Amino acid sequence: MPHGHARGGRRTPLYHGWVNLRQRCTNPNHPAWPRYGGRGITYDARWDHFRVFAEEMGPTWFKGAHLHLKNVDGNYEPGNVEWLSKFDDLRLYGKLGADVRWNRDRRSKLSAPDPARPRIGTKRPRGR
Repeated sequence: MPHGHARGGRRTPLYHGWVNLRQRCTNPNHPAWPRYGGRGITYDARWDHFRVFAEEMGPTWFKGAHLHLKNVDGNYEPGNVEWLSKFDDLRLYGKLGADVRWNRDRRSKLSAPDPARPRIGTKRPRGR
């Protein structure tokens, strides 16, 4: 039964999110297994079918989003899963500098980090 998320041989980001959540919970060879399936985290059995997952989670998906567990010890299921941007995720876990203010309810960046500070994953240029 086609689901419409593999056009021209390419799968959509929503489909990839679904595949990845299932792999994290069921495949001991997946790199994230120890943090998910290895700790007993599972997913809603109805989400074995992509169509059901897409109907429930697709309307809130946005470009660049990835799945986030609201309760990190809970399962992937309605009410405990939301889509977050990379910025949301970094801010939520305190990996951005204190000079970034965040309004979680509006999901918007209110002020940017100081441009003089390096971005995460970058090195400061060495002075001579």
